[in-house]
Amino acid sequence: MTLSGNWSIKAQVFVAPGIIILLMLTTILIFDQVLRRQQATFLEVVHGPLARATNSATQLLLGVSEVQADVLRYAQRRERLPEDDLVLVELRRSILHRYARIEATFEALRQDAEGTGETDVIANIQDFLTIHRAVSERLIGGPSIDSVAMSSLMAHYQQLQSYITELTERSLASAQHTVDQAERHVGRLAAMLMAGSAIIILFSVLITLYIGRAISLPIARLIGIMTSVAEGRPVVEVPGQWRRDEIGEMARAVGVFDRVTRELRRREVLLEEARHTAEQANVAKSVFLANVSHELRTPLTSILGFTRIIQRRLERYVWPRVDTRAPRVGEAMAQVCDNIEIILTEGVRLTTLINNLLDLEKIEAGKMCWRLEAVEPRTLMALAADATAALHAREGLHFEMALPETLPRVRADRDRVVQVLINLISNAVKFTPHGRIRCSAADLGDGRVELAVSDTGRGIAPEDLQRIFDKFQQVGDTLTEKPTGTGLGLAICREIVTHLGGEMRVQSEPGKGSRFAFTLPVAESGAIPEMKESP
Repeated sequence: MTLSGNWSIKAQVFVAPGIIILLMLTTILIFDQVLRRQQATFLEVVHGPLARATNSATQLLLGVSEVQADVLRYAQRRERLPEDDLVLVELRRSILHRYARIEATFEALRQDAEGTGETDVIANIQDFLTIHRAVSERLIGGPSIDSVAMSSLMAHYQQLQSYITELTERSLASAQHTVDQAERHVGRLAAMLMAGSAIIILFSVLITLYIGRAISLPIARLIGIMTSVAEGRPVVEVPGQWRRDEIGEMARAVGVFDRVTRELRRREVLLEEARHTAEQANVAKSVFLANVSHELRTPLTSILGFTRIIQRRLERYVWPRVDTRAPRVGEAMAQVCDNIEIILTEGVRLTTLINNLLDLEKIEAGKMCWRLEAVEPRTLMALAADATAALHAREGLHFEMALPETLPRVRADRDRVVQVLINLISNAVKFTPHGRIRCSAADLGDGRVELAVSDTGRGIAPEDLQRIFDKFQQVGDTLTEKPTGTGLGLAICREIVTHLGGEMRVQSEPGKGSRFAFTLPVAESGAIPEMKESP
């Protein structure tokens, strides 16, 4: 029980059944006591004084009847036989023995009948039994049979028999009365037990309904509130937060859930607006880049073309006819040649930047066309090595390829993979002042082939490894070092590899070099070229 006086759910679940069990145990104990009392009553009827008195009276009646029969039989034979006949002697002995047994039975009857209210009948039985014995002894002890004595014996016998029968009937009536009382008591007990059981069942049902409603109704309300919160409908207040039981804890949790859900929905709206704004900005950016790239590419192509024409015309027609003996003329010619070379170099760099921007936009917009085919990894490495031979040769770097004799073909776009390898080799040349560049390939054995380009250059700091694949990101000190690229090469490489079903990763240690590797799926046997729009 909490401080607020509310029963906790745990208490309601366990205490209420405990009360019901206690009531049932009390009923069982009462029933046990009543049964014990009823058992004692029946034992009293079966084995009590009344039962013993009835039994003794029955034995006494049988004994009197037997001795009466022996006396009559003695009287009949005494008329034909002499007094000392053995049969008569045996009869006399039997009659006396039976009277001794009757005396013992009567004594037991008198003891059993004490306190039963039957003393008057017992006294009458004793008187007539004494008279009956005296008459019988006079008959069997006299010289002849007296008819008056026989009549008196018969009369006393009948009276004695009636008194014994009356005693037996009274005992049976008393026992029956006791049995009837016990049966009425059992009936009342059965009715009380039925009523008590019905009351307990009704009480149990009421307690169960009360506890069930006390638990289910608040939970149902909380479920309705949570459903409203989940569906986005406003909730004015969560009831039951003041309670100090489990329902109160649930209500407070639902209240927190409501507040958090509201905040999440508000942020979701803001994020949706921000996403919509970002998508519009991205579309505008893509349109802008496409338009600007198109507008720049056409005049830039003209500039590069006319600059190359001017360079060739100067070298072919002008410079041979210029007198270079004048110092200023030679200096001017060198400056013009340098300026033309700068124009060409920067024009090529600007053209590469525009092409990279257009390629990246095509890939991200899903407009890139992929030509998938089964390609030998050795062929891809050879094409990239031939395309970059002048770069590493000019820098004096040692270039090597380490390829196993047999490699499975990969399913890829030949030109795009060569573009990735050229970009990786070019980056290795840019950031390797001296040393070597190594291209390798290996079958990973899980349906993938790994292509890698490693160098012995200056390496990449650990904090820069995660951002080198982002657009317009370049490593190094951009304040003291002149940028050597556009910052789009690795971003394009990762997009190409990802669209081909591979994965790109880098390992680097500052001062020792870097290793860029990517995987390509192994081509199925009999694969044929396939044109595929970017998904």
